[in-house]
Amino acid sequence: MRNNPNLDNPMAALPINAKVPFLEMDPLLNTKNNRPFGPDHPLLQGFKKACPGRDPKDGVFLQMTECAPSPRSFKTHLPLSLLPPNLLATTKAVYMARNPKDVVLSFLHHSRILRNHAYVGTLEQFVQYFLDGDLRYGPFWLHLKEAWEQKDNPNLLFMFYEELKQNTLPELKRLNDFLGTKLTQEQLESVAHYTSFPEMKARDGLVRAGALDIFNSDIVKKDGGLFRKGEVGDWKGKFTPELSAKMDQWNKTNLADLGINFKYGA
Repeated sequence: MRNNPNLDNPMAALPINAKVPFLEMDPLLNTKNNRPFGPDHPLLQGFKKACPGRDPKDGVFLQMTECAPSPRSFKTHLPLSLLPPNLLATTKAVYMARNPKDVVLSFLHHSRILRNHAYVGTLEQFVQYFLDGDLRYGPFWLHLKEAWEQKDNPNLLFMFYEELKQNTLPELKRLNDFLGTKLTQEQLESVAHYTSFPEMKARDGLVRAGALDIFNSDIVKKDGGLFRKGEVGDWKGKFTPELSAKMDQWNKTNLADLGINFKYGA
């Protein structure tokens, strides 16, 4: 919407992490489970184009964030408390929230396919880690609370994944107004199609490019790659009644006071 509303940007074919740098990805990939990227790796090719003359050893993603042309966009899973304290005074941020039960399934899939996570436990164990706040990025409820408390800040747009799936164009119009991108109806419809889950899955460049040095290929073949299902309420086919009840109690204890309503797929 900001850099390629007509879908004709010459950088469009690069992997998503080369176009929209993942702020904290460098330390996440720096583990013994990952093989070093070769010079022909698509992310390094993106780095060379984005940061000519720079050394990837000094941080691929951090430097791509720094070198990105204005208006630059980057993504992060960090809570607001671990980002610059003046962030919302100096830039615009979009916070995407999702039903915790679907978050657990998505996070579990990522933790199984990515070698730097290398999770091999059960769903039940993973849910308990999630409820205890013992996963990367800390307690989910606190992450959510920090953003929800800023929902009226004019520089933060609080969005729900479920709402975006259910009412795609109205939500893209909200985003259009927030960013000031002034896209036409035709452009918004094209963006909606281009960013739909089937289209994004078909362009899953990291896996198609053979970049399985960061993926567990056995899990990818069995359960899918970076894009698994993208459905609302998929937890219903995975959770036992006992597991669902445990999460419902956790929701009541930690999220009820916030007044957040995950009205789809609850």
